[in-house]
Amino acid sequence: MTDTRFGAATAAAVSPPEAPPAAPAGSSRTNNGNTAPADRGRGGHGPADQGRGDRDRNARAKNVPGANHPAYTDLSTPLGERPETQSDSTWNKDAVIELRSVHKAFGQFKVLDGVSCRIPKGEITVLMGPSGTGKSVTLRHIVGLLPPDKGDVYVDNRDVPMLNEDELLELRRGIGMLFQDGALFSSMSLYDNVAFPLRQHTKKGESEIREIVMDRLTEVGLAGAEKRMPNELSGGMRKRAGFARALVMEPRILLFDEPDSGLDPVRTTLLCDLIREISDKYEATSIVVSHDVGAVRRFADNIGILYKGKMRHFGNKQEIEESEDEFVHQFFNASSEGPLGMD
Repeated sequence: MTDTRFGAATAAAVSPPEAPPAAPAGSSRTNNGNTAPADRGRGGHGPADQGRGDRDRNARAKNVPGANHPAYTDLSTPLGERPETQSDSTWNKDAVIELRSVHKAFGQFKVLDGVSCRIPKGEITVLMGPSGTGKSVTLRHIVGLLPPDKGDVYVDNRDVPMLNEDELLELRRGIGMLFQDGALFSSMSLYDNVAFPLRQHTKKGESEIREIVMDRLTEVGLAGAEKRMPNELSGGMRKRAGFARALVMEPRILLFDEPDSGLDPVRTTLLCDLIREISDKYEATSIVVSHDVGAVRRFADNIGILYKGKMRHFGNKQEIEESEDEFVHQFFNASSEGPLGMD
C-alpha cells in the first residue's frame, strides 16, 4: 500500500501498489511502526483537507522544529564521541543524519545492534553488507517508519522518534525515496505517477505541475515516455520513473534501496552516473543501499559496511579500500577468503 505521508509519495512496502487511492482509504504509520487508519484532519487527503489554502501552509511552517522545539538537535557538530568504526575524516564533517547506538529487533532476531554513524551532508553514502544486516531497516529508521528499540536517530536537525505525525510529514517532504522496483501505480501513466506527490501535497496548478514533471522526466532520460503505462516500461525505465517522482518535491535527502537490483551492467553504470549527476545538481545528501561493489566504487563518496547488526567500518572510499578489517576487505573485494561464508 502507499503511505501518502511520504513527501515524495514513496511506498510503505517494497511491492508497488496496484491502484492509486481514489479516496483516502489508505493507512498511515504510527510512531510505534504499526498500521493505523489515516487521520483525515492531520495530513490525510480527504474532504476535510480540501481548500485548506493558507491555513495548510501556516500549519506546515509551524511543523518545522526550531531551536526551542524539544526535538531540535544541532547536527553541525557531533553529538557524542566518535565510534572506533568511523573515520575522523567522515565523523567531523557537517552531517545531516546521525545514528546513536541504534538497536532494532524483530522478535528474537536482532537486526541492528548499537549502530552509530554520522552521514556527511551533500555527499553520497553507500550502505553495504550481507543480506539481512539491517541496511533497508536503517533507511526506514531515517524516515521514521520504524522507531528504534533503543538509541536515537537524528535527521536534518530533528530527533526523529520525538516527532509527532505532522512533524514527521514535514520531515518526509524533504526526503525522496526510490525503492527497488520504482513502486509505481500500475493503473497510472508515467506522467501521472510522477505528478502524484505534487497533486497530493501541494496547491500547484496543473500547468506548473506539468512543467515540473516534464523537467524531471527530461533529467532522468524519459522525455517522450510520459504517456506510457508502467507495464510498458523496462526495469531500468521504471527505476528512473521512480527517481523522477522522488525529485519533484525537491528533497534535501535522497534514499535509494538497491536501485541497481535486477539491472544489467550497462544500465547499472548509467543509473549510478545518474545518481551522481542528480545528487551533485541538487546538492542532496544521498544514501544508497547496494551490493554491487563495482558500482559503488564508481559513485560513492563514503561507505558504511554493516555486519551482524553492527557498523563494521564507515569511511570514505579510499579508507574502505585500505581497511585492514578482514571482513571489510573480504566483502569489498568480493573474496571467498574471510569470515563471511554461505551461512
